[in-house]
Amino acid sequence: HQEVEEDGEDDIYTTIKNQKEKKKQIHQNKKLAEEAEFNDEMENATNENMRTINYKILKNKGLIRKRKKINRNARVKLRKKFDTAVVKLKSKGKYIRTQKSAYEGELTGIKANIKRGVHLKV
Repeated sequence: HQEVEEDGEDDIYTTIKNQKEKKKQIHQNKKLAEEAEFNDEMENATNENMRTINYKILKNKGLIRKRKKINRNARVKLRKKFDTAVVKLKSKGKYIRTQKSAYEGELTGIKANIKRGVHLKV
């Protein structure tokens, strides 16, 4: 009794398997036919009929975030980064500068409205 059921089940599985294989074969045949048709069109098409691709299609960048203008040039970006680092370093405390030549005057200029110094009591 069990042998009969197993044979019946095998028949069901084989029919299902055959149907799936037929379906796959049909799908592959369609795909091959479409590719062949496309290739024929490409061979028959002339350059006059086809439009030229634009920059966006050529680069194929997709969706990218907007970047700052300074990030386009690495050398300029690093130079700016260095300048900000120097400013931060100077603001931390006294920045020791070596004297290269004779006294050249105040580098930042003398401001008349600012008075820095110790008030002496008389």
